[in-house]
Amino acid sequence: MAVAPSASYSFTARLEIQNKPGMLGRVTSVIGKAGGDIGAVDLVEMTGERVLRDITIKARDSRHAHDIVDRVKSTAGVRIANISDRTFLMHLGGKIEIHSKVPIRSRDDLSMAYTPGVARVCLAIKDDPSRAFTLTIKQNAVAVVTDGTAVLGLGDIGPEAAMPVMEGKAMLFKELAGVDAFPIPLATKDPGKIVETVKMIAPAFGGINLEDISAPRCFEVEERLRKELDIPVFHDDQHGTAVVVLAALLNALKIVRKDIRRIKVVVSGVGAAGTATINIIGVDEHGTIYRGRPIGMDFMKTWVATVTNRGNLKGRLSDAIRGADVFIGLSVPRVLTVRDVKRMAPDRVVFAMANPVPEIQPEEVERHVRVMATGRSDYPNQINNVLCFPGFFRGLLDSRARMVNDEMKIAAAHAIASCVGRAELGPEYIIPSVFNKKVAPAVAREVAKAAQKTGVARRRRRADAPVPRWSVVIPAYNEAARLPGYLKDVQAYFEGRDEPYEVIVVDDGSRDGTADRVREVAAGRAGVIVCALERNRGKGYAVRIGMTRAVGSLRLMADADGATPIAEAARLEAAIAAGADVAVGSRVLHDPAVARQVRTHRMLSGHVFNFLVRRLGVVDVVDTQCGFKLFRGAVAEALFPRLGTDGFGFDVELLLLAQRGGYRIAEVPVNWADQPGSKVGVLRDGPRMLREVLAARRRLARLPDGGRT
Repeated sequence: MAVAPSASYSFTARLEIQNKPGMLGRVTSVIGKAGGDIGAVDLVEMTGERVLRDITIKARDSRHAHDIVDRVKSTAGVRIANISDRTFLMHLGGKIEIHSKVPIRSRDDLSMAYTPGVARVCLAIKDDPSRAFTLTIKQNAVAVVTDGTAVLGLGDIGPEAAMPVMEGKAMLFKELAGVDAFPIPLATKDPGKIVETVKMIAPAFGGINLEDISAPRCFEVEERLRKELDIPVFHDDQHGTAVVVLAALLNALKIVRKDIRRIKVVVSGVGAAGTATINIIGVDEHGTIYRGRPIGMDFMKTWVATVTNRGNLKGRLSDAIRGADVFIGLSVPRVLTVRDVKRMAPDRVVFAMANPVPEIQPEEVERHVRVMATGRSDYPNQINNVLCFPGFFRGLLDSRARMVNDEMKIAAAHAIASCVGRAELGPEYIIPSVFNKKVAPAVAREVAKAAQKTGVARRRRRADAPVPRWSVVIPAYNEAARLPGYLKDVQAYFEGRDEPYEVIVVDDGSRDGTADRVREVAAGRAGVIVCALERNRGKGYAVRIGMTRAVGSLRLMADADGATPIAEAARLEAAIAAGADVAVGSRVLHDPAVARQVRTHRMLSGHVFNFLVRRLGVVDVVDTQCGFKLFRGAVAEALFPRLGTDGFGFDVELLLLAQRGGYRIAEVPVNWADQPGSKVGVLRDGPRMLREVLAARRRLARLPDGGRT
């Protein structure tokens, strides 16, 4: 049976036709007899002698298009004025461009979008590189990287010739999932250079899509990038194909009523796409892949041989396909024959996905198969990666995933399959249309959920994430040397308790790279949030920022120097469990069970300061200044928004607020050791702290309720 004409080979012929009755019918008859499929017929111009018309015609392929044109040329009374290939017209000047998201209408707009205003944004990212996700296109950007060595079914055509495909991919990213994708064709086939180039451009992107890189180099490139980048790397030819094939197979097996665990599958083409979908027997140009095969093997095919073809069948495709339930073609045109198909088991499922020409034309086997699918858009059941990659990357970007894993791929396959309802499912509709607007959001949602469940998401959605029981707020100013070690202790302590926690480090305008050091320590581990302030605002301000962001039912304030070991939190927790609303760590109370190392100036200044504080109104708390305090979540939410002191005196105002609000305060002895490098000096900071306390007391006295919460 003849192959159907396709829009991909359509053209518009501008014809000068003699103006007399019956001529248009003669022209359309010639086109029809030549096998052309006529679309639009448009009148351009008419005179007494001639009629100028544009006729749009679909052909089967390029040769067929030329044959139609030749037949029209030979028609008396007709002259071809122009031929326009509709596909080439679509590509003139490229298919994508960059648009600005914000208008530039005034000098103010320019000064904010560009210099000098943009400098402030640059410095904010310098202080906290993770803000690139929120302040730049990185949060929505994907690099589509290729070397042009395995483009569609065309083979090695080079990076320039691969550009139209990469542009098309970028279009689909944007149209279907709102992702900003950029074609990056590379003029090298060296895996090492590809890896290094992608690593160098990675800061601009939230994800990397590898495309049309020939096997087995593509496996090496992907594996190395997965290990060396902290953004997800997705090899679409391999994993995108696997996801969509699995989705289609799940639905096809529902139609033929076969168990996926009991079927025989033959895969033709064990390159990038074939290895991830392979099930039973793989076949390449050398025949079946079996253990011990001496030719045409690489490290990936060797692995395939060890996990498939349990009978170690040797032979050609025609041998492997005997009795098969499913044929999956990911190879080259016309390798499958009608005779091969007839050798398959009843209720045959054939996925012939070589592009642009499949392994066998659907028209040739439509009477012999139960379910037929291709990779082309002009046939039913198009198994196309476009069903996967837009939504997949949308989910990766939304969750800010660090990597791609199998759980995400399986979730995506089930999401795609579920977009075909039970009532819709049929032999010609096993996979949703690429224009089905439910697909990308469904895939994105399930991929993001899988990222959350497997712990590779940077961004945690409140609805899906377990609410931390503990929130540890650590204010830090120039603590790049001391904080990293303490942070490791904090993480180890709470992970050992096996309960949800978060650590919020508020970098109070440090100039020693504190925020960067914290991110290095926290890399690859969930639960650490860094809030980097542009300038030093004071310890009270930093604690207030952290506490108002915290969500735990227990909220611990801890100093960055690690003077109080994190394990002492258990003492404060016991006080809260006994009924206290606020548990204050104390370095002054005498308790034989607590070993204290206190420098003389700390002991002296602490006693003097605390004596004065008691005289100012804070009662029954001996050590107000210990930076180790635990609050019930609801109490913290009531107190910290009312806190007005930004400096070191905030502790006293906080306790004044708590006492006047009727909250129960417990002072708990804790182990404590003075740390080298303390930034609090008695003569320098003592008078300022007293002034802050007096100002807070006056401020509270002026409030209508006296500061009661």
